[in-house]
Amino acid sequence: MNTRSKFGAAALVAGLGLLTAGCLATKTTWHKPGVSDDQFAIDDAGCRSHARNQAERDYVADDRMGERGGVQETAAFNSSMRTYDAERNQKSLYHRCLQRKGYRRVDPDKLPPAKQKQT
Repeated sequence: MNTRSKFGAAALVAGLGLLTAGCLATKTTWHKPGVSDDQFAIDDAGCRSHARNQAERDYVADDRMGERGGVQETAAFNSSMRTYDAERNQKSLYHRCLQRKGYRRVDPDKLPPAKQKQT
């Protein structure tokens, strides 16, 4: 691995670390007025399953497009980026699913204690 590749890899790792830290620092919860914990659990499981299945299909389709060969380092980097993109895609699909069902992300400190759901 040359110096430029090492620097690029280090920058990528540092950037992903900062992005992850920023995401973890934000505390939100899903809320929909009048929904019981049981109904939220059903909706949550359905959206997670839908998001996981769709993200897997998207990943396989994207992976087939990436099977064109090339330098080993580039192939490994591209594979890592496809995995990262697939994880982001799954999270986005999950969020959109819950939003379509009427849920909104809110600050849990602004909800009554019995209505807090962490995801």
